[in-house]
Amino acid sequence: MQVIADMGAFADRVLGDIRGARRRVDVECFIVRADKLGGELARALAEAAGRGVRCRLLYDPLGCRTTPRSYFAALAEKGVEVRRFGWVGALLVGRLINRPAARNHARVIVVDDVAYTGGHAWGDEWWPAARGGQGWHDVCCAVEGAIVDDFATLFEKHWSESNAARPIGDYAGEPRDGLRVVSDAPVKQSVILGRYLEAIAAARRRVWLANAYFFPPRSLRDALVKARARGVDVKVVVPGISDVPIVQYAAQAHYRRWLAAGLELWEYQRVMMHSKYALVDDDWCLIGTFNANVASVAFAIEVALVSHRPIDGAAVASQLERDIAASRPVDVARLRGIPLGRRILGRLAALLMGLANLLFARRPA
Repeated sequence: MQVIADMGAFADRVLGDIRGARRRVDVECFIVRADKLGGELARALAEAAGRGVRCRLLYDPLGCRTTPRSYFAALAEKGVEVRRFGWVGALLVGRLINRPAARNHARVIVVDDVAYTGGHAWGDEWWPAARGGQGWHDVCCAVEGAIVDDFATLFEKHWSESNAARPIGDYAGEPRDGLRVVSDAPVKQSVILGRYLEAIAAARRRVWLANAYFFPPRSLRDALVKARARGVDVKVVVPGISDVPIVQYAAQAHYRRWLAAGLELWEYQRVMMHSKYALVDDDWCLIGTFNANVASVAFAIEVALVSHRPIDGAAVASQLERDIAASRPVDVARLRGIPLGRRILGRLAALLMGLANLLFARRPA
C-alpha cells in the first residue's frame, strides 16, 4: 500500500494511469464535477474509450447534484459507460419503487492492475491552489497485486446495485497479504465500524485517527474513551476549517467532555482537511471514505482498505505526524474563545446528531 497525501500528485498519477490504460478503467466516486479537475477526468476517460479500453463511471446523484447532465451525456457519447447510483429521493421511498435506498459515498478506482481509494473526489476542491483549485488536504492510497481483484469485484457489485439489479449489501474481501477491502452498506450492521472497534479494543499503545466529519456513534466514542482509560494514547485530528460547519459546531459542543475523558483533539489548519484514515499501534491502519458520524454509518455506502502490515502502519504514522504538526491542539482556553452564538448553534446541532445516533444506531459487524 502506498499512502498518497498530495492531491495534485494523486490526480496526476490516476490520470496518467488512465491515459496509459490497456484493458479497463473503472471509476466510482461520490463527487464528479464539470470543473477543471472533472474536465481532466472526462478527457482522460474519453481518450481511453476511444482507444478501445472499457471505461465505466459510477457516480452518486446527490454528490453530483450541481453537475450538469450534459457532462455525463458527453462521456456516454464518447464511449464511456456511465451510471448513477439510484435516485436522491430513494432514501425515503426507494424500497417502495425498487430503487437503491442509499447514497454511494465510496471511492473506488481500478485501472488495469492498480487500484485506489481514499477521500479524493473529482472536483476543484482537491485540485492544488497553484492550479486554480482549493487545495483541500486528503489522504488516499494505491495498491497492486491480488487485492486489486477485490476492488474490481467491489466495483462490479456497486455497478449492479446501482439500478436495483441486486440488493445492496456489505462487502468484505478475503485477507490478501495483510490487506483487506471492506465496504459498508446502510444495513443493520456496519462492517467498517466493526473493524474500527475491534482494532481499538485490542490497542496497546496508540489510537490515532483523522476524520473530516467527526461526531462518532456512541460505540466508537466509548471505545476511544475506554482505550484512553487503560493508558492508550488517543489522538483525533479534525478540520479547523470545515465545509460542513454544522458537524464541526456539534463536535465542538462535545469537546470539553472528550478532553475530560483524556482524548487529544487537534484541529488541522491551513486548508480544509477531508481525510478519513486511522492507525492503531504499529500494525493496523485504515484508509477510506468512512465519516465517523451516524449519516455515514446509517445512510451511505463506504469503502476502506485495512492493513495489518507494519510497513503500512509506519507510512500512516508518518502521515499522521505531519498532519498533527499542521494542526493546533484543542484546549479549554481555545473553547472559551468560541462566540456565544456559535456555541448555542453547536449545542442544538449536537442534540440533533445525538438524537440521530439513537434513532439510526447500527451494530458493528
